[in-house]
Amino acid sequence: MSSPPFDQALLELEDALVDLLENLAFAAAVVPALLADADPSAPFQGGLERYLDSLTAQGLALKTRVQSLRVRFSQEQLWQVEAPIWAAFLQEGLLESRVKATALPGHGQLELVAACCEYLPLVRRAVCARETLSGERTGVLEYEVLNPLGDFIGEHIQEHNSLPSEALVEDWLQRRLSQFFSHPPST
Repeated sequence: MSSPPFDQALLELEDALVDLLENLAFAAAVVPALLADADPSAPFQGGLERYLDSLTAQGLALKTRVQSLRVRFSQEQLWQVEAPIWAAFLQEGLLESRVKATALPGHGQLELVAACCEYLPLVRRAVCARETLSGERTGVLEYEVLNPLGDFIGEHIQEHNSLPSEALVEDWLQRRLSQFFSHPPST
């Protein structure tokens, strides 16, 4: 669900866009008649054209802001669905690595899984950045990136008795996402 401030911002932008478009429609209806009756050398003619151009630019800028807000809202909704799925595949990879909860001092299984899930926002940022550059996903991210990430984290815990640093995970992600987004879709 969206947050109330987000909903309010979207409504305010939509209202401003409607007002601007109404003003633009009025100006578009009135100005041509004024221009037709006006002396072409009249000093106000260029001002009216600039006014219309500025209204159009404002309208387009506002429309872009509304669309951006709608995309962000859609991404937030999508993240609410994706996050638990990603967590499940991350945990599956962690379990496949055969890491024992006791390998991480002071952590039981629940704490281990929760600690690993703290990497998910990092994964999301990296995936979104790569999608922006590369376009759509070409495979199944959960199988090809998240599951192996869980395995990578588990192996690191077994070898070092600690969670990998964010920088290490980010480096691993960049390499894996580069492979993921560069191969053709699997059939």
